[in-house]
Amino acid sequence: MPYLGFFDKMLHSTDFVILDDVQFEKNSFLNRNKIKTANGPIWLTIPTKGHLNQKINQVMVDDSKNWRESHLKTIYFNYKKSKNFSKVYPKIEAIYHSNENNLAKFNFLTIKMLAKELELKPNFYFSSDFNLKARGSELLLMITQKLNGKVYLSGQMGKDYLDTKIFEKEKIEVQFQDYKSPQYDQLWGEFVPNLSALDYLFCDGLPLSKD
Repeated sequence: MPYLGFFDKMLHSTDFVILDDVQFEKNSFLNRNKIKTANGPIWLTIPTKGHLNQKINQVMVDDSKNWRESHLKTIYFNYKKSKNFSKVYPKIEAIYHSNENNLAKFNFLTIKMLAKELELKPNFYFSSDFNLKARGSELLLMITQKLNGKVYLSGQMGKDYLDTKIFEKEKIEVQFQDYKSPQYDQLWGEFVPNLSALDYLFCDGLPLSKD
């Protein structure tokens, strides 16, 4: 359940590619994110198994631990007074009660639900759809070319690692996201930015704006 910046990138994209066949990084935002509680922000973490040198789409969740019901209880008790609770919670509950135990596929269920509620409708792809052998900036370039893209939209951190020269050589423009978290009415006191978009959906839920 990524943060709003993830969906802001989606808002400005026609084709949205999820990198699912790159190296999995344990305890990253791939298997955890923060929500807000009466005691402040806390992590919701999906336990995983295996994952040594595995690609993201190979990682399985560890259902020997009762993480699904634990997450649902935490979400329920901390958002039951939110204005959109009755609309949003059943959708979350349905995803958690699914039998999906592949991490990438489970994550995509939450991404699709959040995108739909935020009225975002990009064309979704997985990087594994293209069966490319490249890595890093070259992989991103090749995916953009496969989709006949003229502009590649990078996250803010892309400035630290992206080789823009190879894009320029292929006449593809690189844009870097300039995202600032919108303020909205949260539960539990002072505003905390960059939580899971689930917090925004419960507390506000209005479609995202390009303005």
